[in-house]
Amino acid sequence: MNNQKEISSLAQLYKTKYGALDSAPEMIEQHTMDVSLNGYSVNEPLGKKCNLLEMNMIISLAPKLCLDKIRETLSKTFHHINVTFSSFTVDSFLAIRHKYIAPDSYLLLDISAEITDVGIVTKGVLKSFIFSFRQKYIFQIYVYKTRN
Repeated sequence: MNNQKEISSLAQLYKTKYGALDSAPEMIEQHTMDVSLNGYSVNEPLGKKCNLLEMNMIISLAPKLCLDKIRETLSKTFHHINVTFSSFTVDSFLAIRHKYIAPDSYLLLDISAEITDVGIVTKGVLKSFIFSFRQKYIFQIYVYKTRN
């Protein structure tokens, strides 16, 4: 699917938030997690008519300057390799979804250093949050709101 409008919108939000950076954002990964037509999840929505379209996507961005520096550093040691980037939560979700018969709802956690990556899978759709331990209250608020 072509999600160019969403990617452009996300790039504009990035520029607004991090405008002082000298580097434009580069897309690391893009995944369409789920598409629903009129409230029903469908695998192939193209060519179908609906009144209500709902699309859950994950798009990861990082400063191009940072990614280029990582590529440059790696290429000094590992010549002629294609360097790709991805996030732990998305890779873990895709591996579990494709390899195992997973429950409809579960939690993915990556607790390392100062950052915690939390993936909440609800009805088979991944919702990802990244926070530091100082921002733990954001997760607590989300859990409270989803329970009520």
